[in-house]
Amino acid sequence: MTSQDHRGDEIPGDTTEQSLAFEQTEFPVNQEGYVSLSWNEVPGASEYVLLDDSQRIQYRGAFPVAFVSGLSNGTYPFHVQAKNADGDVIATTQVPAVVEVQHWPMKYASGLFFVGLAVFLILVFLITWGSWRAPPARDEPSEDHS
Repeated sequence: MTSQDHRGDEIPGDTTEQSLAFEQTEFPVNQEGYVSLSWNEVPGASEYVLLDDSQRIQYRGAFPVAFVSGLSNGTYPFHVQAKNADGDVIATTQVPAVVEVQHWPMKYASGLFFVGLAVFLILVFLITWGSWRAPPARDEPSEDHS
């Protein structure tokens, strides 16, 4: 038995009957460009490998969870392979986790930037103005108890 990705291409190395599945396979449109993916543990697996649609490794590790960031606009299907201690693939997801990224429009990002800039400049002005208006510090004579 072999697995296929969402295009119908064979995923190399999967010839087993072990069950491996994502906890969530469909996500709402993501505007931040990052996602946390998790899947069930497979008995005998010592490593999990998260692959994107181009078979690039996005995560390799012992835990059944991965955080993927830096995603630009687009649709990203992911698959996971579970490997044993010898590095052999013992399970592969049959259904990909599909993430669609559509970042915030530039007008919103620019608007929030300028609001933040205005708040920063107002704070700098108030701090500067307050330091000019503050009375000078007086030196108190020290008491000599000799």
